[in-house]
Amino acid sequence: MVHDTFIIQDCSCDEFNKLVSPSGDNQTVNLELCVRLLQYLDSHYRDDPSYYAGSVSLFRPHKFARHTPIKGIESSFCLSLRQHAWIPVHGDILLKSSEVYLLPPNDPTSVFRRYVPHIDESKVRLKEQEFIYNILGIRSKIEHRTIFELFMKWSCNLDSESLSKLINQANTSDIIPCTLPKTFRQSCLDTIDNFRQIYHFLASNDTTCNLLSRFRSWPIVFIPRNQTTGDFLFVEQTFWNDPASLLSSQNAIADSNGRIPIQSYYNDNSLFHSLFVEILHVELHPTVDDYLPLLSIQQDIQKIWQIIEIITKLAMEQNKQIEVREKCLDIAFIPCMDNKQKLVKYIDRPYYPHDVEIANQFSDVLSIIKLPEFPIMTSFQEQFRSLFNIESLGKVVQTIVQVENEQTSTSLLDFYSSSIDLIQDFLLKKQLISQPRSAHLSTVFARMHFVCVDRIDLSYCLGNDIIKSASTSYRKDSYVDEQSGKFFILKKFERSEMRYIDAMVEFIVEDEMVRSQLTSCIKKLLQIYEKDDQDGLGKVRENLMVDNEPKWIIPKEIKKEIPIPEPIIEQEKPKITAEELEELMEERSIRPKLPPKKVTTEENTNVINSFPAKAGICETSDKTTPKIHNHPKDNNSTDDDNKSSKSYSNNQSHDQEHVVQRSTTTEHNGEISNAHETNNEERIPNKGPYVQSQAPIAFSGPILSASANFEDVAVSTLTNIDLDAFTSTDNSSNISASHPIGTEADRITGRLGEELVFRYLQSKYPDDDIKWMNQDAEHGTPYDIHLIVKSDNNQERFIEVKTTRSFDHNSFPVSIGEVEHLLQHPSNYYIYRLNKYELRSEI
Repeated sequence: MVHDTFIIQDCSCDEFNKLVSPSGDNQTVNLELCVRLLQYLDSHYRDDPSYYAGSVSLFRPHKFARHTPIKGIESSFCLSLRQHAWIPVHGDILLKSSEVYLLPPNDPTSVFRRYVPHIDESKVRLKEQEFIYNILGIRSKIEHRTIFELFMKWSCNLDSESLSKLINQANTSDIIPCTLPKTFRQSCLDTIDNFRQIYHFLASNDTTCNLLSRFRSWPIVFIPRNQTTGDFLFVEQTFWNDPASLLSSQNAIADSNGRIPIQSYYNDNSLFHSLFVEILHVELHPTVDDYLPLLSIQQDIQKIWQIIEIITKLAMEQNKQIEVREKCLDIAFIPCMDNKQKLVKYIDRPYYPHDVEIANQFSDVLSIIKLPEFPIMTSFQEQFRSLFNIESLGKVVQTIVQVENEQTSTSLLDFYSSSIDLIQDFLLKKQLISQPRSAHLSTVFARMHFVCVDRIDLSYCLGNDIIKSASTSYRKDSYVDEQSGKFFILKKFERSEMRYIDAMVEFIVEDEMVRSQLTSCIKKLLQIYEKDDQDGLGKVRENLMVDNEPKWIIPKEIKKEIPIPEPIIEQEKPKITAEELEELMEERSIRPKLPPKKVTTEENTNVINSFPAKAGICETSDKTTPKIHNHPKDNNSTDDDNKSSKSYSNNQSHDQEHVVQRSTTTEHNGEISNAHETNNEERIPNKGPYVQSQAPIAFSGPILSASANFEDVAVSTLTNIDLDAFTSTDNSSNISASHPIGTEADRITGRLGEELVFRYLQSKYPDDDIKWMNQDAEHGTPYDIHLIVKSDNNQERFIEVKTTRSFDHNSFPVSIGEVEHLLQHPSNYYIYRLNKYELRSEI
């Protein structure tokens, strides 16, 4: 083996080594000197670059001047530049050049310069990039692995050596088990904006993505505590999205024991979503267990309902109904209606309010749930009541509907019977109503009647003891009574589409958003019906794809067509002269004269002389029974003047005898007759059967046969009543019997009669409570005067006054409401029949 000699040309600088090396253990390198040295070498690099490179050549060729030196070898001086820690960086520290970064301004990693040692450019400005990056070896770019190592040091307190051991001891696809306790929480002084950039940088590289996935059981999710500080949490302590934003509480994040949503911190960025949900396996949504603790700490009613709504939905979706009921057993979280706004447990059995008015009426005696101010879906109502076994208030409170003067509404019947199946199809096709609800409504519509009335009164009954009336501010223009299957609407609003559409919509659905859609649907059907009648709705019906079962059908009432009589053609009357008429009158009649009719006792007994004890039947009486009158009869009065005109029914009966007490007020010849009141009673045996009238009135319930009591009173005997007070009322002096019925005169006559009876009762019962219901204005009650007799255990008496302006007018109108009220109060309902005289101008 032949060995040859080499010649090495090198450059070194011992003086530089002394300047940048500390002379003793307690001495440090002069920072300002290093700055000046660095600045000087950078500015003179181009003058003699041979100081930084050496050469090697063989001795023999070199001797004969034919050598070719090997260049490119770093000189000793160049190595000295890299060996010593003399490069100034931020923070007034000196580091080796291999540990220092100088990032170009346009480099994407320049945002991370705060995390790496970077040349302090405020103290030294370097221009020669070859000297900076090639000679000194300063770094120009931050690697993904570098940021990952920094990130793991911040989050898990792992240095580079420990991190490398964990990575290398397992396969590249294995999850690295966490060696930290679950209580571990590392804080970091940084902002969420900076960490968004860090996560984005790591997620953009496959290698670091794989490393993050392997470390997903470690606390590597940064959550800000405030503007400058944050904490690293375990993946299982977080989830991605909180739809209701109820679990996001940035101020209490450090003390929270529950899971925390992170989407609000990292925005809805697809890269972040992929990193946290797909790579780190953060759960997408919270579970029921995340919301349950909020029930114990939340006091705001609106937020409580938001939490209840979410818990109910998740419990149904995740099939955790039993678990939720068990965990909520001892939590008072359901708001109730009372002054204290208290919360109750679901085991306290509060009632769900099906009607706001009814709930307000009974909130003082029952625990009724207070609903939120925001609208809630019908589906949630059903799920909530099912989850916590909540019963509807309608199960214990019965609604009683009282109306006046029912009449079939043909127009509403025709429209809804023609369109109800189209309404059902719309709701089911849009999935705005459940199948069970649709099936239930089909049974209601199958027996529905549309009725227009004069008045609608609602009252509510709880058990057998508590009955409350609807407030005056809650008057109903329309109402659907499910129990009776009747659609009530006031007559004056029968043509108001807003009212009869709203009433049907409110009955079918409860959800406000669904109601608006259904209202629009019915309005469109109504427009088609009004334009093209049945044919237009028939065209809509042709587009129905499915026959819904059970189908909604409203039966039409059978209408009997009354034949229109043919017009009578008047024949021309024959003309008879006076002479011919005289001849006809003188002719002898061939028809024999009939004998005078004899009135038998049986026929006379069939004459009705009292108000029938039962509707639709005429009562017989014994003519032989003497009639007792305890007031003298005026010589000028006739039998017709004393006809009975006031009656009421009484429930008392005595061995099939009727107690008749006559009480009428009479008048004649424009003057008031002299008579007086009697309290004596006469007994008339009830002989013979009742005779059915030709047109009896049909009543729904049984009617007790009661006695008919009458009392005759002549106004002329009532000396304690000031009759002059009636002369100035409603221009009564101009009233006569010649006025047609139904004119303003009837109204004035009725008021005069009511006032007369009112004053009469005031004189008769001076110490009792008497109220004239229509004293200020007509109130529409089924009686005119309300009397409370204190001496008779505060008995109530309802008095209806019927007044006419002639003596031969024996009939008077009675409304359905008055008949129903009479049947409800058979023992204390009175009808005062007043045959009014012609008022003289001087009275």
